[in-house]
Amino acid sequence: METGEKVNRGLKALGEKVLNSDQCTACGACLSLCPYLRSWKGRVVKLDNCNLEEGRCFAYCPRTEVDLDEVYRGFFGKSYEEIEMGPVRKIMMARAKDPIWTKKAQTGGVVSALIDFALREGVIQAGVLTPRDGDLLPQGKIITNRKAVLSCAGSSYVSGPTLEALNRGPWKGQERIGIVGL
Repeated sequence: METGEKVNRGLKALGEKVLNSDQCTACGACLSLCPYLRSWKGRVVKLDNCNLEEGRCFAYCPRTEVDLDEVYRGFFGKSYEEIEMGPVRKIMMARAKDPIWTKKAQTGGVVSALIDFALREGVIQAGVLTPRDGDLLPQGKIITNRKAVLSCAGSSYVSGPTLEALNRGPWKGQERIGIVGL
């Protein structure tokens, strides 16, 4: 690359590096940030071209270039180590005790119980969860109470654009958001 040449980090680059090369996980991080992207039948599709050289669609996509060394230094204070699970302090197994969670649980109800606890204790003000969907095209759902958490309880092993719900809100002053996704 010659000095002064601009690097495209917009929709064109996202298309080349992710969307058109089967690298997209359909997580939804780019959706609702860009008017040219939509979720359709479990995929992210481009509706039209965009001439922005820098776009939030590219910046928020987890499949674009990531400086893992910089991320590791920020979180762990050390250089990146290429180990399969990443840094691990302790591995534990858990199961919820409250029958409200264990009745709907796929494998223990821990995630639902933790989100419910975080809401009740004010650790988070809202959450973005992915409810089970009969047609296997799940969407993110904004939750703010136990009833809504319960409606999303149970494992869903299908990826969906959960992060689109995070991008579109409405957040009404809520800043502490819990996110559960695949």
